[in-house]
Amino acid sequence: LMGGLRTHFFFFYSTSDEMTLHLDLGDPARDRRIARYLGGITLRRDWTLFHEDIPAVQKLLQSGRSGAVEIRYRAAGDYRAPFRWHRFQCAPLSALGGGDGLLLGAITDIENEVALRNANRDTTLQIGMLVQSSFTRIYEIDTVRGTLGRITHADGNYTRDSAPRPMAELIEAEIAGGVIHPDSAPEYRNWLLPGFLERCAGSGRTYAFESGLRLPGNTDYRWYAESITCPDPGTPHRFLRLCRDITELHRQREHNLRLQERARYA
Repeated sequence: LMGGLRTHFFFFYSTSDEMTLHLDLGDPARDRRIARYLGGITLRRDWTLFHEDIPAVQKLLQSGRSGAVEIRYRAAGDYRAPFRWHRFQCAPLSALGGGDGLLLGAITDIENEVALRNANRDTTLQIGMLVQSSFTRIYEIDTVRGTLGRITHADGNYTRDSAPRPMAELIEAEIAGGVIHPDSAPEYRNWLLPGFLERCAGSGRTYAFESGLRLPGNTDYRWYAESITCPDPGTPHRFLRLCRDITELHRQREHNLRLQERARYA
């Protein structure tokens, strides 16, 4: 039961404010009865419940309804032991023939679940920071709708453009307006060919190239490394376009090529 996690069951009688905690279902002698459970919960000094989590338990039990909260709890009653995260949940038994005000509950150890969840959250934040720092701009391409929209980042959230523009119209406008360098224009026009992106960036492949762009805020063209990939095989018509400024790297590469040419002539 409960996936093998450590679980203690309890009955709570709201009319008498008494808690019966079953520490071991196979040994009734180990049942722990606590009078004035809610009435004395803030005065008790056994520190079974972490003090900051007491209001959540009070609110749940006083409601008399089904619910669950996550709390820090010492299940063994060893007050020198560290608090561990538990899920405190309960439901009324009136529907099962129990008396009014009778709640059946369970306190389940979820320390590992919380640790894993926090680790996943930290990893997600790290990935988000890495993506944001590595790529100047992020776009979403939908070849079915024929649209291209910007994905922006603010306060840890990524937001899609609410009104993506028709991709063909946008590319031609940027070529005509000088946003896309003339030498890079054929690469972008390839995106408009039927099935081009699906062939180049589908099935786990990544379509990568370098281009010259003059994005807003720049007076001169800068070099960008672009990568287009399909993140979800279930939507093979949707692609992410990741655009990273590599102007300094491109200049260094050109400088190295000139040095190699000079060495060859020498």
